[in-house]
Amino acid sequence: MRLERDDSANEAAWSTFPQFYWRHPVVRAKPQSVTLLKETASSADRTCLMAIQRYYEGAVFYCGLDSLWRWRFPGESYDYDRFWTNVIRYLGETRLRGSQQQVALSTDHLSYSPGEQVQIRLRILDPALMAQLEGQALYASITTPQKDVQMVALKSDPNGEMLYVGAQRARRIGSMVIKSKHAAPGAASDQKPLFDVDHTFQVKMQSLESRDTSADFAAMRNLSKKTGGQYFDYHNMVSVGDLAAAIPADPQVLSEQLTVELWDGGIFLSLFLVLISAEWCIRKWCGLL
Repeated sequence: MRLERDDSANEAAWSTFPQFYWRHPVVRAKPQSVTLLKETASSADRTCLMAIQRYYEGAVFYCGLDSLWRWRFPGESYDYDRFWTNVIRYLGETRLRGSQQQVALSTDHLSYSPGEQVQIRLRILDPALMAQLEGQALYASITTPQKDVQMVALKSDPNGEMLYVGAQRARRIGSMVIKSKHAAPGAASDQKPLFDVDHTFQVKMQSLESRDTSADFAAMRNLSKKTGGQYFDYHNMVSVGDLAAAIPADPQVLSEQLTVELWDGGIFLSLFLVLISAEWCIRKWCGLL
């Protein structure tokens, strides 16, 4: 249904289409279908003019209008061709790419330290596919470099977004592969899945400073208050002029304490040599040697 990228331009394109004079009567749209176009002047149940619905690994498009050919005039059939191109691409995606690709598998980070929580996100990009997956159990498998497989349950987003989330703690080091694969309910084992996507992330030893190089402004503010210093936030450039004024203009005398051990000096060595020589002379004089 997207004929222009900009929302206002897309609405303007739809407003230029000719009026429809006939539609096929319907009782209601199916529960798992998504209504694309509806009649606003009709009753609440008989308003569906266009709809899509996922069926097993494929998709179904319904159009209850017989005058779409009128879109060819006077715009030289540009919008008409664009509309049917989108429909054919949507319906033929499974045949062209082998499986449904209206999903995106990702994690909140690309690398983790051992023991960190890995947040897994499976975003559904197609409302019809989201309706087809309603009430079904979804899982993601994490394969370690040692070929160990861990299964993670994915739950629907509590905020109502077209998103499934899961969490797993990183336990081993190496390159991990997440894969999510789901077949249509009631489908045979040899049929193609609804989607089959994978994602890679790393688990490695890394310091916390290298992982997050941003400054901790709260800790810096508390440290400056406890040590009698001043705190400046570079996000607020209003107080940057006070930074130069806070630097003392008086000469600063830096003192350094130097500790010299007595027995490491030349005086102690000379005194030791004199005393030991005197002792030897006395012993020689008295015949004690």
